[in-house]
Amino acid sequence: MKNHFLPQSFVDCGETFYIIDDAAHLADLPQPERKNRTGRLLKELLVRQIAFCEKREGFFCAVTSVSVGEDGFYWCPILFYRPDGEKAVRVSMENARCTACGRQVLAANPTLPHLYEFLPNMYDLAEEKERLPAVGCPCCGGKLSRHAIWAE
Repeated sequence: MKNHFLPQSFVDCGETFYIIDDAAHLADLPQPERKNRTGRLLKELLVRQIAFCEKREGFFCAVTSVSVGEDGFYWCPILFYRPDGEKAVRVSMENARCTACGRQVLAANPTLPHLYEFLPNMYDLAEEKERLPAVGCPCCGGKLSRHAIWAE
């Protein structure tokens, strides 16, 4: 008997997302009436994102269905960060450098357009996220070279 996983879902910018804490749960998601074209590389990305989230407070991974051609779709994983119970924000992890001490840090940046690439107003949404408060260098508090709402 199959153990049915019922993922928690939420809507962000009009897109429905399903929170995933195990890549094996992709098979348990509601399946659109199209051919699932989710490939091995996307599943591997999801596994890496889940591992990242398990080690850091406030992060979670979610997937949304993206159409491919006339009859297909794939699950697109997006990393989210929810600081202290606030609204979750899509983020991309990247390296940033402190402009004061020169330290390179891992930073969560919500301002990259690719986070919203399947939405018609993707650039507006990315620009809107620039208004979120930025964090400084975790070492000295200095300004980072990239907009970040979290850094380590």
